[in-house]
This record gives sequence, structure tokens and C-alpha cells, in this order.
Amino acid sequence: MNDLLSDEGLALAIRKYRALCQDPTLSELAMMQEKAERDRQAELDYALEEGLAKGHAKGLAEGRAEGRAEGLKSTIARRYSKQFPCSDASKIQQTLESVSDEERLNAILDIIIDSETEEEFFARVQQTL
Repeated sequence: MNDLLSDEGLALAIRKYRALCQDPTLSELAMMQEKAERDRQAELDYALEEGLAKGHAKGLAEGRAEGRAEGLKSTIARRYSKQFPCSDASKIQQTLESVSDEERLNAILDIIIDSETEEEFFARVQQTL
């Protein structure tokens, strides 16, 4: 154990972890981030399941891609309405209608998580389109 603690990088990680555990604000932020990551994975899993269900009718690969895209659009719309509750939901729906590329949808999901204002969100989304 002493050999492990003598490693400077590991010792720094342990100090930061202890500081995180002692600060209620940092602990709460870390828990929120972990929850957001679990939620995102669950949403992606749901999108994959939806794609598999559609796969029988349209061909497995096409159905998976379409299902993932629709799941991502649904996730983005839900996050948008939670993050900007006073906004017009039709604005995000119109924006998402023109996007079917899974990579761009994932980029939009990342943008919404990082955006502080609705204006910032749409400005950054326009750059990805």
C-alpha cells in the first residue's frame, strides 16, 4: 500500500477524491454528472431497442439507425424542455426534423448539456448543421 501511495499521480487523485467527498457541493455535482451519464446511456439503450423493433420491418441495419436517431431526437427534445422550460418546444422540433445523422444528433445532445442559455444552444447547433 505504501508503494501505491508513493506514486505522485495516485496520491494526487486520492487527495482530490477526499476533497470531493468532503465538499457537499462538489459531491452533489459529481453525483449529478454520474446520473446524467447513466441517463444518457439508458436513453441510448432505449433508442437501440427501438431500432431493433423497427429493424424487422425495414431491415435490421436501417431500422437500428432510424431507431437510434428517433431515440436521440426524443432525448434531445426532453432535455431541451427540462433545461429551457419556458421555451417553445416547436423550435427544437423544427431543428431536429432536418437532422437524421446520428453523429450530429449526438453532438446536439452534448451541446444541450453544456449550454447555459437557449440562444447559446441554438447558435452552437447551427454551427454543427
